[in-house]
Amino acid sequence: MSQKVSKPFVWVNLVSFVFFPFGGYYIIYYSGWGIAGFGLFKFIVETLNCIGLCIVMKKYGHPESLKREKLKDIFESKALCQYMKDFSKILAGWYASYFGLEVNTILIGLLKDDVAMACWVSYMNVFAIVWTVGAGLAISTRTDCGMALGDKNWLMARKYAFMGYILAFFYAFIGSAL
Repeated sequence: MSQKVSKPFVWVNLVSFVFFPFGGYYIIYYSGWGIAGFGLFKFIVETLNCIGLCIVMKKYGHPESLKREKLKDIFESKALCQYMKDFSKILAGWYASYFGLEVNTILIGLLKDDVAMACWVSYMNVFAIVWTVGAGLAISTRTDCGMALGDKNWLMARKYAFMGYILAFFYAFIGSAL
């Protein structure tokens, strides 16, 4: 977002989101591979994301972000340790909310029923889309609210707090209905 590539990034994700429920269902159902079909599906999704983001960054990214850095600078021990601490906290929070879906995927895979697995993956991916969009919007407004508070812009912070509350409410409502 800081490099103004947010709109192309959204389009890359929309392509993946359209592929999620249908691609997951048909790849698993028609291949008959069960959990291995799920792995193939996830590989295709991540490949789509990687290719799309590479194109977006090459076309819209700031030249400074495309500059190659020395590995020594990237893996500087103190900065890398701090990054890994911060990243593991984010990853743990994200995975804690997504973990139930993955456990169900494995349990349904153990049934060796391709129809059940294909249906579950379609549902799981529709739910993931709702989760990504809903939680992402709520988190973005929370970040904007915090930045407005830091700038002592109380009215803007209040606006973003209210928007985040509304977005989180609708996300929770739609997620529970699903």
